[in-house]
Amino acid sequence: DRDEWYAPTHHPLNDPRANHEAEFGVDGTAIFRMTRGSVSTELTVFVPPHDPLGVYLLTVRNDDDDSRRMRIAPYFQIVLSTQPEQSGPLEGRYDEALNALLFENPRNTFRSGVAFASMSISATCVETKRGGFFGLGRDVAHPFLVEQGESDATQVTDGRPIAAFLATMLIPAHGARTIAVILGQTDHREEAARL
Repeated sequence: DRDEWYAPTHHPLNDPRANHEAEFGVDGTAIFRMTRGSVSTELTVFVPPHDPLGVYLLTVRNDDDDSRRMRIAPYFQIVLSTQPEQSGPLEGRYDEALNALLFENPRNTFRSGVAFASMSISATCVETKRGGFFGLGRDVAHPFLVEQGESDATQVTDGRPIAAFLATMLIPAHGARTIAVILGQTDHREEAARL
């Protein structure tokens, strides 16, 4: 609502007004904290020992006297090969019932199966092409999809595969909201749906 940009990590905004700290645990957990004005975030990242996925827990806190509506936009580049240049076109689709993007690379000799990304709140928009997410002439700090709330349909030259979601969260005054994002790869679609 306020045309302000926040990131739970220092990059991509590199905002000198934000205070950042990172904490790394011996169990492989990483916690990234950011505070700027009345907004603070905590991003906890870990890999469960028995599941083929990474978990990203983002808590956004609003210490203002008014509620805030914020866009949340997780983004992952999807390769499914030893090198991005060698992946070729991926088979990707959005499963609305799972709120998940699913990808496969039938040419992948490194690892077969279904890669997936999902978010715990409903997406208002998803994107699978890098150009549609960033937009023409944009940088990583201010993607078109986040600013405009939709993909850039005019950007057709950068078709590198990505998994990106856009959702809107209402954070109450002096309150917080937490969302979970997962990224993983399984042998079969059914296992991805279970996770």
